[in-house]
Amino acid sequence: MDKTKLQIDYEKSVNAYLTVFAKKYELDIRDTYWIGENGFGTGVLNWGDMYLNFSDIKEDVDKNYDCFIKWYWETVEAQTKDDKTPYINLFSYNLGLRYEMPTDQQKLLRAGFNIIGKSKGLEEVVYSKKMDNKTTLNVYYLKNKMSVYLSQKENKVYLHHIKNIEQLFQFQNQLQ
Repeated sequence: MDKTKLQIDYEKSVNAYLTVFAKKYELDIRDTYWIGENGFGTGVLNWGDMYLNFSDIKEDVDKNYDCFIKWYWETVEAQTKDDKTPYINLFSYNLGLRYEMPTDQQKLLRAGFNIIGKSKGLEEVVYSKKMDNKTTLNVYYLKNKMSVYLSQKENKVYLHHIKNIEQLFQFQNQLQ
């Protein structure tokens, strides 16, 4: 089957992006192959010991980021250490979001809290952790404002003195 002009132009564009990317990060372009049934430019690209999406390579070249390789390896490390670590995309990483700077909500997940309710857009989220057979420690976020309460069956006791995540963890340690 002969390739159409559109297919040929696409392959040329993909190769041009890969060439610029390789030069930028001093990578050997001969060390690449496409993974997947769709083939060239549509799946995951194996580049040495990295597995890259072409869309990330294109974004890096288009926006002239200087953090791609660091972002990639920090992402791999974060995802292999803890499967609850949220993925940070290249755009957000370039803006300064880092894995080593977890949000309060990421800290809750790492501390064993579970999400028991959330609204669209994560404006409202409830986290919960069983403290014993009867008592559950709950953290309610509404637009990044935190409220903490203990619950036993239908009863709730709000802990208004807890204003931040550090105070919450101190209180939790006292309960245990």
